[in-house]
Amino acid sequence: MTYQNMTIIITGASSGIGKAVSLALIPYKPKLVIVARRSDKLRETAEELDKANIDFLPIIGDVRNAEDRNKIIDLTLQEFGQIDVLINNAGIGKANLIVEQPEEEIDELLETNVKALIMLTRKNHPYHEKGRRRTHYQYFFILCFASSLPFCCLFRNKSSSENL
Repeated sequence: MTYQNMTIIITGASSGIGKAVSLALIPYKPKLVIVARRSDKLRETAEELDKANIDFLPIIGDVRNAEDRNKIIDLTLQEFGQIDVLINNAGIGKANLIVEQPEEEIDELLETNVKALIMLTRKNHPYHEKGRRRTHYQYFFILCFASSLPFCCLFRNKSSSENL
């Protein structure tokens, strides 16, 4: 598959896996939407994409916030007119033994690493179905929980509208 001129949203793009994926996509010349809470760190990613002459849109936002999720989708459609790939990478980690993890931290982990991922995917899904040039679309989910034994999964769902 070629990613040239495809619109790809990457959450958590200011550091770690999200930043690495953003930079790794440079040779493929996609249109990138990079999303993160930390503006200073997101600016660093943006500067590297700018040097590589990549068409991109930086968005400061927190995927836990419904208004920010709406902003991500709305600004992407305003700027690029379509969404081809969503890489749900935003997440947090809490370094505790899972059996000693305070309930508030468990709630924060679940809200950030699971609920926000699902809600952004739900917000985005109708725009995949309306895609004007494709019958396939892609979602990537990067889900991590930090405890005494780190747990990390990458889920990829490549669907056809015929299978819905």
